[in-house]
Amino acid sequence: VKVNTYLWNRTIQHTGINGNATTGRNDNLYVYGLKLRGEASNMWFSLDIAKNAGECRGNAGTRCGLAAGDSSNYTGHAGLVELGFNADLANVGGLSPWFNAEMGTGRSDSETGTNDQFQSISSDWRPGVINRRFAAAGTGTTGAVVGGNGTLPNGGQAGSTVGLGNRVVWGLGTTFTPAAMDQLTVGVQAWDFRMQRNDGSNWNTPAANAHAGNKHIGTEGALTTTWRHSENVSLGAGAARFWNGGFIKEQTAADNPITFFYSDINIRF
Repeated sequence: VKVNTYLWNRTIQHTGINGNATTGRNDNLYVYGLKLRGEASNMWFSLDIAKNAGECRGNAGTRCGLAAGDSSNYTGHAGLVELGFNADLANVGGLSPWFNAEMGTGRSDSETGTNDQFQSISSDWRPGVINRRFAAAGTGTTGAVVGGNGTLPNGGQAGSTVGLGNRVVWGLGTTFTPAAMDQLTVGVQAWDFRMQRNDGSNWNTPAANAHAGNKHIGTEGALTTTWRHSENVSLGAGAARFWNGGFIKEQTAADNPITFFYSDINIRF
């Protein structure tokens, strides 16, 4: 078992609005936590726990408090656990099932001095096939469906699936490498994305409160294949599909799944 601890700080320097010294106070976010990694008897696991601290302050337009210059304390937290097993089946091949579960808190009230939505400093955590490739792409409905930072009606924020701010995510799958063709690896995986909280405080405008309640962003399933041509060259191909959850259906009045096919060539220098 390996244990690591960490502490990161992000400071946003504010100069104030029209000389207002209150709005010129800096925003300070601290992220600290624990990482565990372990292996035993062909099994492996990882556990990440993160906690926020610091003061959320912003210029006009930010949601740290009721008005420009109001501050709130960062108090969010998140956790991520992964479990897996590597099995070598005689004359059959290698089988590696895995399970993944994560949760990050959402903000319970945007009008108090507590910001309990988990905040990451620069997250690039994007599970899934479609979500990994397009999570930061698109605007509007398209961006929401694939997990981007688009905008939904009534000023609501799109269902981003990057990071763990206000998210509950789980995934499971397996990979298989046949003994008769050990250069080939085939995998299947499924992911489910939900909000941790959807009570109306997630929105920019009161009009969107009518949609508070449904937390399900969507579900993704995928089939992947990889052919290891040599030590430095591999080929990949696969297909994935994303089904909209109730959160997106309520906001867009649409139910249009995404189907995605891909092929890759990976060269290592």
